[in-house]
Amino acid sequence: MKRIYICSLVFTLLFTACSENSDGTSADILGLHWYAEEDTVKQAMQNYTMKNESEEIGVSGDIQTLLEYSGASLYEQPCDVVLCFTSLGLIGINYHDTIGRYEQWIERITNVYGEPTELSDFGIASWENDPLGTGTSIYIFDMEYDIQISFFVDETGSETATP
Repeated sequence: MKRIYICSLVFTLLFTACSENSDGTSADILGLHWYAEEDTVKQAMQNYTMKNESEEIGVSGDIQTLLEYSGASLYEQPCDVVLCFTSLGLIGINYHDTIGRYEQWIERITNVYGEPTELSDFGIASWENDPLGTGTSIYIFDMEYDIQISFFVDETGSETATP
Protein backbone atom coordinates (compact mmCIF):
# COMPACT_ATOMS: atom_id res chain seq x y z
CA MET A 1 0.00 0.00 0.00
CA LYS A 2 2.90 2.38 0.75
CA ARG A 3 4.27 1.81 -2.77
CA ILE A 4 0.98 2.92 -4.26
CA TYR A 5 0.89 5.96 -1.97
CA ILE A 6 4.44 6.98 -2.89
CA CYS A 7 3.72 6.46 -6.60
CA SER A 8 0.67 8.70 -6.27
CA LEU A 9 2.63 11.27 -4.25
CA VAL A 10 5.25 11.52 -6.95
CA PHE A 11 2.57 12.12 -9.60
CA THR A 12 1.47 15.16 -7.63
CA LEU A 13 4.99 16.58 -7.83
CA LEU A 14 5.41 16.11 -11.57
CA PHE A 15 3.39 18.81 -13.30
CA THR A 16 6.24 20.42 -15.26
CA ALA A 17 7.15 20.93 -18.91
CA CYS A 18 7.17 17.74 -20.94
CA SER A 19 9.42 16.14 -23.49
CA GLU A 20 11.45 12.98 -23.64
CA ASN A 21 15.07 12.02 -23.35
CA SER A 22 16.86 12.55 -26.66
CA ASP A 23 16.62 8.86 -27.59
CA GLY A 24 13.70 8.00 -25.30
CA THR A 25 15.62 5.45 -23.25
CA SER A 26 18.04 5.21 -20.36
CA ALA A 27 20.04 2.37 -18.86
CA ASP A 28 18.57 3.35 -15.48
CA ILE A 29 15.09 2.65 -16.74
CA LEU A 30 15.75 -0.84 -18.08
CA GLY A 31 16.21 0.46 -21.62
CA LEU A 32 12.48 1.18 -21.83
CA HIS A 33 10.95 4.11 -23.71
CA TRP A 34 8.94 6.76 -21.93
CA TYR A 35 5.27 6.65 -22.90
CA ALA A 36 5.62 3.10 -24.30
CA GLU A 37 2.41 1.09 -24.31
CA GLU A 38 1.87 -1.50 -21.60
CA ASP A 39 1.93 -4.48 -24.01
CA THR A 40 5.23 -3.29 -25.51
CA VAL A 41 6.78 -2.99 -22.07
CA LYS A 42 5.47 -6.40 -20.97
CA GLN A 43 7.18 -7.91 -24.01
CA ALA A 44 10.44 -6.12 -23.16
CA MET A 45 10.19 -7.33 -19.54
CA GLN A 46 9.60 -10.99 -20.35
CA ASN A 47 12.97 -12.00 -18.81
CA TYR A 48 11.79 -10.74 -15.41
CA THR A 49 9.21 -12.34 -13.12
CA MET A 50 5.93 -10.44 -12.89
CA LYS A 51 4.80 -10.45 -9.27
CA ASN A 52 1.69 -8.30 -9.45
CA GLU A 53 -0.51 -6.23 -11.74
CA SER A 54 -2.97 -3.72 -10.32
CA GLU A 55 -4.98 -0.63 -11.18
CA GLU A 56 -5.75 2.42 -9.10
CA ILE A 57 -7.00 5.95 -9.46
CA GLY A 58 -4.09 8.39 -9.35
CA VAL A 59 -4.01 11.81 -7.74
CA SER A 60 -4.85 13.41 -11.11
CA GLY A 61 -7.97 11.20 -11.32
CA ASP A 62 -6.61 9.04 -14.14
CA ILE A 63 -6.51 5.26 -13.95
CA GLN A 64 -2.98 3.97 -13.41
CA THR A 65 -1.75 0.47 -14.06
CA LEU A 66 1.11 -0.79 -11.90
CA LEU A 67 3.22 -3.78 -12.96
CA GLU A 68 5.58 -5.21 -10.34
CA TYR A 69 8.55 -7.36 -11.36
CA SER A 70 11.33 -9.13 -9.47
CA GLY A 71 14.81 -9.90 -10.75
CA ALA A 72 15.79 -6.37 -11.78
CA SER A 73 18.83 -4.46 -10.60
CA LEU A 74 19.95 -0.85 -10.43
CA TYR A 75 23.69 -0.18 -10.32
CA GLU A 76 24.25 -3.89 -9.71
CA GLN A 77 21.98 -3.85 -6.64
CA PRO A 78 19.12 -6.39 -6.84
CA CYS A 79 15.74 -4.66 -6.73
CA ASP A 80 12.10 -5.23 -7.46
CA VAL A 81 10.67 -2.74 -9.92
CA VAL A 82 7.18 -1.26 -10.27
CA LEU A 83 6.28 0.25 -13.64
CA CYS A 84 3.57 2.96 -13.69
CA PHE A 85 1.33 3.52 -16.69
CA THR A 86 -1.42 6.02 -17.49
CA SER A 87 -3.34 6.50 -20.72
CA LEU A 88 -0.14 8.13 -22.04
CA GLY A 89 1.88 4.93 -21.50
CA LEU A 90 4.91 4.34 -19.28
CA ILE A 91 5.50 7.36 -17.04
CA GLY A 92 7.28 5.93 -13.99
CA ILE A 93 9.79 3.30 -12.94
CA ASN A 94 10.17 2.62 -9.22
CA TYR A 95 13.00 0.43 -7.96
CA HIS A 96 12.62 -1.07 -4.47
CA ASP A 97 15.73 -2.13 -2.56
CA THR A 98 14.98 -3.97 0.68
CA ILE A 99 18.61 -4.25 1.84
CA GLY A 100 20.22 -0.97 0.75
CA ARG A 101 20.62 2.21 2.75
CA TYR A 102 19.18 5.60 1.92
CA GLU A 103 22.53 7.42 2.16
CA GLN A 104 24.18 4.94 -0.23
CA TRP A 105 21.46 5.49 -2.83
CA ILE A 106 21.79 9.26 -2.56
CA GLU A 107 25.53 8.90 -3.15
CA ARG A 108 25.02 6.57 -6.15
CA ILE A 109 22.48 8.83 -7.84
CA THR A 110 24.54 11.95 -7.04
CA ASN A 111 27.60 10.35 -8.67
CA VAL A 112 25.62 9.95 -11.91
CA TYR A 113 23.26 12.96 -11.95
CA GLY A 114 24.90 15.53 -9.69
CA GLU A 115 23.64 17.01 -6.44
CA PRO A 116 19.94 16.63 -5.62
CA THR A 117 17.74 19.67 -6.17
CA GLU A 118 16.13 18.96 -2.80
CA LEU A 119 17.16 16.87 0.19
CA SER A 120 14.69 16.72 3.06
CA ASP A 121 15.13 15.63 6.65
CA PHE A 122 12.17 13.29 6.14
CA GLY A 123 13.85 10.74 3.88
CA ILE A 124 13.14 12.22 0.45
CA ALA A 125 15.74 13.32 -2.08
CA SER A 126 14.83 14.69 -5.49
CA TRP A 127 16.49 15.55 -8.78
CA GLU A 128 13.99 17.74 -10.60
CA ASN A 129 16.53 19.22 -13.00
CA ASP A 130 15.64 17.02 -16.00
CA PRO A 131 18.25 14.32 -15.25
CA LEU A 132 16.98 11.95 -17.97
CA GLY A 133 15.90 14.64 -20.43
CA THR A 134 13.39 17.48 -20.31
CA GLY A 135 10.42 16.83 -18.04
CA THR A 136 12.07 14.02 -16.05
CA SER A 137 12.74 13.66 -12.34
CA ILE A 138 14.34 11.21 -9.94
CA TYR A 139 13.24 10.65 -6.34
CA ILE A 140 14.64 8.55 -3.52
CA PHE A 141 12.33 7.69 -0.63
CA ASP A 142 13.46 6.17 2.67
CA MET A 143 10.44 4.02 3.39
CA GLU A 144 9.82 1.84 6.41
CA TYR A 145 10.80 -1.45 4.77
CA ASP A 146 12.77 -0.44 1.70
CA ILE A 147 14.37 2.35 -0.30
CA GLN A 148 12.44 3.44 -3.38
CA ILE A 149 14.34 4.99 -6.30
CA SER A 150 11.88 6.51 -8.78
CA PHE A 151 12.42 7.73 -12.32
CA PHE A 152 9.51 9.71 -13.79
CA VAL A 153 8.57 11.66 -16.86
CA ASP A 154 5.92 14.36 -16.98
CA GLU A 155 2.44 12.90 -17.24
CA THR A 156 0.42 15.94 -18.22
CA GLY A 157 0.49 14.97 -21.87
CA SER A 158 1.47 18.42 -23.07
CA GLU A 159 3.94 16.87 -25.51
CA THR A 160 4.03 13.09 -25.43
CA ALA A 161 6.81 11.20 -27.11
CA THR A 162 6.51 8.50 -29.72
CA PRO A 163 8.09 5.12 -28.96
